[in-house]
Amino acid sequence: KDSMTGLKSWSYTGVMTCSGTSNISASRISITPDDPPDAPSSLTVDAISSSQIFLTWTDNSNDETGFIVERGTDCSDFTTIVTLSTDIQGYTDSVLNADQEYCYRVRATNSSGSSDYTDNKSDTTFPLDEYTLTVNKTGLGTGTVTGLGISCGGDCSGDYTDGTSVTLTSNPDSGSVFSSWAGCDTADGNSCTVTMDQTKYVTATFGSTFSSKYTITNLPETSTTGNYTLFWSVAGLASTSVTIHESSDINFNTYTPIFLNNFTGTSYSFSNKPDGTYYYRVGTNQSGFSGPASIVVARPTSGILRLVNNSSYILIDIVFNGTQQVSYPLGIVPGNSYDFVFNPTGTVNYSIGSGFYNDDESRHIWFVLSGSTIVPTGGITTITFNNPTIGELLSNFSSYRNWTGTYYCFNCPVIVNYAGFRINNNGTWQFYDNGDPLGSGSLILVEWSNYGNIIKFRFEPGGPVASYYLGGGYFTYDNGPAEYLKIQYFPD
Repeated sequence: KDSMTGLKSWSYTGVMTCSGTSNISASRISITPDDPPDAPSSLTVDAISSSQIFLTWTDNSNDETGFIVERGTDCSDFTTIVTLSTDIQGYTDSVLNADQEYCYRVRATNSSGSSDYTDNKSDTTFPLDEYTLTVNKTGLGTGTVTGLGISCGGDCSGDYTDGTSVTLTSNPDSGSVFSSWAGCDTADGNSCTVTMDQTKYVTATFGSTFSSKYTITNLPETSTTGNYTLFWSVAGLASTSVTIHESSDINFNTYTPIFLNNFTGTSYSFSNKPDGTYYYRVGTNQSGFSGPASIVVARPTSGILRLVNNSSYILIDIVFNGTQQVSYPLGIVPGNSYDFVFNPTGTVNYSIGSGFYNDDESRHIWFVLSGSTIVPTGGITTITFNNPTIGELLSNFSSYRNWTGTYYCFNCPVIVNYAGFRINNNGTWQFYDNGDPLGSGSLILVEWSNYGNIIKFRFEPGGPVASYYLGGGYFTYDNGPAEYLKIQYFPD
């Protein structure tokens, strides 16, 4: 076996006879090795996923007919898992259990017997990913939600390994009914099922069986005088004791109640309210309260800066002219807005961050929008906070970023190969295989759900879906060879 090329050659002994100058014949003698082949060496064992381990070794013989790969636990009780043909120097052991150690050894074989084994080598497969399921309850009614690891009630979240199926059941209290689910993979009546392949949020809505329901029908969006009227309607049996809740907080964590006893009307007027944002809801303790309505009181000396959250995460860090506007656990949730009153008006320098609060009440910020704007007297200036584009995200907000993934191809000239993408800020990309350019195109966003940490996209219409793991800083894409289809790409 040639040490430089890896090619094998044989010497043959034959008999050649010649007749004149025209006929030449030769006979070939088959050769049977006298001894078993030399043992392979330099065995390496590397886990490459939660179910795969990749082996390589050095072929030191020139007369083997194959290699025998054996696997054991605790480097004992070995059994043969595969017999490979001559010259093979690598193998992927698949369909293994996650987070488990496996031990291997390899020997060469021919018709005269088998070589000594390589040294025993072992590695542990990757553990399965773990995701959190959080249950929220809403509506005019009350009840509990129960399921695997969930008793909500008090414990409204649980952690699950990748692929776990969780079935939740809603249990309305007396005087309440279950209304609907949100965030389920499948829902049927009181049952909701989710498969944990990312962090997920499920909302259970409970309704009241009380016969009346209050709805706010009219409230001006703004007032320059502080004088305005709140109107509402009631479906069903109306109560003669109605309560209005007034708050500066959309969640009504604190509020001022206005009790209207022996009251048969459906409107209430306010006068000379100070500048500010006011939220209202109407109802009774028995029937529950209406959804909120808001009004901004801003006299000509004031101006409004309206912050709209059009992103997938809560705005938890809002700084105007160096002053923080929110504190734990407050923020502007996706799809909502908040009006900030400025008096005096003028230039506002802002820095706005989205993300989550940590358990210690500190901020975990993922994206920041900063700049300056003008808030005019008596006017409304709007700032909209959007998700970054998929191109901005994957280029790390630079002009471009390179991503590289490793794949193994046993039928290729080289076993270990490198695939790479250059992803530009404008969403275009170029693909390289071992440094050779093979294609280009534009990214297509497929899914970016609220509060999600997995962002799905395509490199071309109708192509496989790639998954970017926001917290992990890598994405996976099924563009490898058949024996190693899924490739993980990491930034250079």
